[in-house]
Amino acid sequence: MHDAPRLPATILGDGRISVQALPVASLDALVLDAFSSDSVPPHLLTSEAIESYMRVLRPGAVLAFNLSNRYYDLSTAVGATARHLGLDALRRDYVPDAAAIESHGANSSTWMVVGQPADASRFVAMGWAPVDAVAPVLTDDYPDITRVLIWNP
Repeated sequence: MHDAPRLPATILGDGRISVQALPVASLDALVLDAFSSDSVPPHLLTSEAIESYMRVLRPGAVLAFNLSNRYYDLSTAVGATARHLGLDALRRDYVPDAAAIESHGANSSTWMVVGQPADASRFVAMGWAPVDAVAPVLTDDYPDITRVLIWNP
């Protein structure tokens, strides 16, 4: 982050409420990281939520989700929801090597980027892959993530 053109800002709070207060096309990227506990906030993953996130992104920007979770395969739900909105969704699993675990206490994680097809496509060359999005689309009216429950965690 020391070589970023601007110091990245961290906005703490409910993602949807915080994003609603932001001006249109005001962010270069938006990272959501609220999904690793056993109490996942599905209202942050619905089509209405993703539409509100896209509203505040500048052209060329993407959403990044840390979807690491032992109990749910959230990437399939986010992938299906993104496709429903005409967006691309790409996934990458990070598995740290022994040195990263030893030196930084690194853990495995699941990441997803969502954006316009031309913007998300640049991640393919860096090892990101499309998600097999067979899960149902999440909406505010039906945000049931039990449909993506991992039965043998």
